[in-house]
Amino acid sequence: KSMNRQNQISRLVLSSCSLDNVCMKELAVGLRGYDPLTNLDISRNRHVGDRTAVLVKDLLKGNSKITKLNVKGCSFSEVSLDALEAALRYNNSFLKTFVSVSTGQQIFDVVDALANLGVGGDEEDEEEWRVSDGGG
Repeated sequence: KSMNRQNQISRLVLSSCSLDNVCMKELAVGLRGYDPLTNLDISRNRHVGDRTAVLVKDLLKGNSKITKLNVKGCSFSEVSLDALEAALRYNNSFLKTFVSVSTGQQIFDVVDALANLGVGGDEEDEEEWRVSDGGG
C-alpha cells in the first residue's frame, strides 16, 4: 500500500537483502501492476531460486514496464533464466505496442521453440543447406 503513495519509484534495488521464496512471493504480488517500476534488482539473494522464477516471470508479465532485471548471484537454473529472459524480451519489444500480452508471449514461445529445434540457424548453416539441397 505504501508503494501506491510513492508513484515515482522506477528502480528498486533489493540486492543482498537475504530475500527468499516467501519474500519474493509478497514482492511479486505487491509490485504487480505498479507501472512506474522499470528496473528491478534482486541480485545476490542466493535463496531466490527456481521456485521463485515463476513468480518473477508472472510479475514481468503483469508489469510490462519492467525492462531491466538483475538476478546475478541468485540460484536460478538455466531453464528459469531462459523463462525470465523471454519475459524481459517481450517487455523490451515493440510487440507490446501492437499486440496483447498473451499474443506477444505466444509469439516468443513459438520463436523459442523454433530456436530449440535448430530452425533458423546462422547463415553458415543456411548456406550449407542450400549447397546440399541444390546438388541433386
